[in-house]
Amino acid sequence: MSLKVLMIGPYPAPGRSVSGGVERVIQTLLPVLGMRVELTLLVPNADRDMEVSEFGARVVYLKRTKGLGVLSYWQADARRIRDFVLKAQPDVVHLQGSGGWGRLVSSPKILTVHGIAHRDILTSRRGQRWGRVLSVLAAQLVKVIERRARQAIGNVIVINPYVLDVYPDIAKRKHWLIPNPADPVFTGFVSDLPVVREKKIVIVGKVGSRKNTLEGVRLACDVLRDEPEASLSVAGDTSDKAYLAQCQAIATASGVGDRVGFMGNLDTCDLIRLYDRASLLLMTSRQETAPMAIIEAQSRGVAVVAPACFGIPAMIKDQKNGRFLTNDGFEADVSLLRDALRHEWDRIEIAEIARSEYSAKAVADATLRAYKDVLCPGGA
Repeated sequence: MSLKVLMIGPYPAPGRSVSGGVERVIQTLLPVLGMRVELTLLVPNADRDMEVSEFGARVVYLKRTKGLGVLSYWQADARRIRDFVLKAQPDVVHLQGSGGWGRLVSSPKILTVHGIAHRDILTSRRGQRWGRVLSVLAAQLVKVIERRARQAIGNVIVINPYVLDVYPDIAKRKHWLIPNPADPVFTGFVSDLPVVREKKIVIVGKVGSRKNTLEGVRLACDVLRDEPEASLSVAGDTSDKAYLAQCQAIATASGVGDRVGFMGNLDTCDLIRLYDRASLLLMTSRQETAPMAIIEAQSRGVAVVAPACFGIPAMIKDQKNGRFLTNDGFEADVSLLRDALRHEWDRIEIAEIARSEYSAKAVADATLRAYKDVLCPGGA
């Protein structure tokens, strides 16, 4: 009999593009895991209750509950999730991102930690809107909730060694080191990758405070002033209109605004086309764990320039598939970015490294082994 798996995590509503790394991971796993298990995806915090089919899997959306999301996800949402699980009776519940969702679930569980939730609050625009005191209190509350959830779940998938650095309690529990997968559409046809690229810098991710998009635009625009053939494309959710306006103002004031494009959220095909034209992915985030943008860019032969912190050092081999920003100030980072843009990268080697490290099949195989180990520890 096929293993019944209930996956719980964020996913776009029908007709919308993926926004964020966790959604991309789930989108990648649905077809490859769905061929081998009876898979249902439960999506909390949706616009409305509905049910659809995606890649042959059942996808059930639960309408977001009223109240402050940081509080409701482990209370009202957790109760609705518990009720769904009691009816569905899955063999394994796989929580993607938030352990608190499964606080009331008694079925065997496994959690993939995708981000450092309390730090995300402090570095996000949402936290800034609340004010410093309230955001610190909310962050501490989430930190406690998630620590207790990990303790109760007892089974954790670690996507990057950085997670163990931030959450040392995981090392005391059963855990598996399984990286995020690259969607096969990114890793296919490596031999056909364009080797000669435009002098195009791309920034991919939600345009906002946590991604520190403003700093990335400032750095890139400074380089563009010395590189008349170069351009910048910013792809990602632009729902924070005030922050977007600041980024656009920087581009305009720099005098290179005609070579800077804000493209909004791109679907997978358009994102691949963007990467296949690009020379560099630039990342200036204030908090990251294992960014899907890095995985996907490298899978298309794009070198990455990013900070040497968080989970990023585990993903970049300096001067092989990217460079690390300096700690020596803005001008030093501009100089490094300019040199990286002029460098002749081995695009095929970059893509092959990514393909070997982030194979969707290998990740699905490892995830399935983890499920079986949760149900039968030690293969008993």
